[in-house]
Amino acid sequence: MNIETIDRIELRTLLCFERVAILGSFAAAGRQLQMPRAAVSRLIQQLEDHVGAKVFHRTTRSVALTEEGQALVDKALPALRDLRSALLETTSTRNEHRGTVRFSVSQAFGRRFVLPALPEFSRLFPDIRLDISVADDLDDLVVEALDFAIRIGEMPDSSIVTCKLADIEVVFAIPSVLRGAGQKPTSLNDLDKLPKIAFRIPGTQGFYRWDFERDGQVHSKVPDQARYVTDSIEEVAQLVLDGVGVAPLPRYLIEDEIADGRVTLGLPDYTLPSVPLQICFPAAGKRPARVDALANHLTQHIKRRLG
Repeated sequence: MNIETIDRIELRTLLCFERVAILGSFAAAGRQLQMPRAAVSRLIQQLEDHVGAKVFHRTTRSVALTEEGQALVDKALPALRDLRSALLETTSTRNEHRGTVRFSVSQAFGRRFVLPALPEFSRLFPDIRLDISVADDLDDLVVEALDFAIRIGEMPDSSIVTCKLADIEVVFAIPSVLRGAGQKPTSLNDLDKLPKIAFRIPGTQGFYRWDFERDGQVHSKVPDQARYVTDSIEEVAQLVLDGVGVAPLPRYLIEDEIADGRVTLGLPDYTLPSVPLQICFPAAGKRPARVDALANHLTQHIKRRLG
């Protein structure tokens, strides 16, 4: 029997053979496997065709192993039992709240919204281990073997399965030192006179566009002539707070500074489009219970925090 013939033997055929060998009955094997007796007989016939020998002596009253069938039992049963045990253990682990969950979150958002939610999760699910990747670029979920990632913005990869959690408000931030110097912009033309801070898309040389909406029209600017460029949104916020330039920012990053007057909002006649906050999975389909438990916990926590 060659390799191609072996590859054509289905697992269910071997499992059927095992049941008949142990129970000594086609009918009893069919009942355990929830298959008609005729289907059991057909699978055994296919197995015999593949191996080129009879594996059972059949009479109207009994079923007994042939010499070839006994040899197959001696070799195959231990492997089938190990396989059954492995499948049951894998299924059990998948359905239980234990094991490791690997996920990724951007640094700024993770520090404020995700990390504070983890102690409560660990109290609820003490047998789940968390492996956290803090990164601002969108990891390859498959290559990095991540269960999910939490990201702000549209996902460039259409194969990623996303679930929107919220809309992140974006504001145009003006440091108080520039406002005090009479440099608060009121029109898009005023932006050309101000030092700008550009946010470079992590892992690329491109910039995030500055989109402004007014009266149903979108006006876009690419800050390619910015005085400062960085691929960290937290660094953009810090540079604004240091008074060196202006930039659009997620409101959650500078909420306190807006409240105490260190930062004001420019271009009052324009709005900036919000950006989606999404949880991203590498593929569709049923996920392990431990992954769903963490994803659901973080979703509820983030939604509460963002209102």
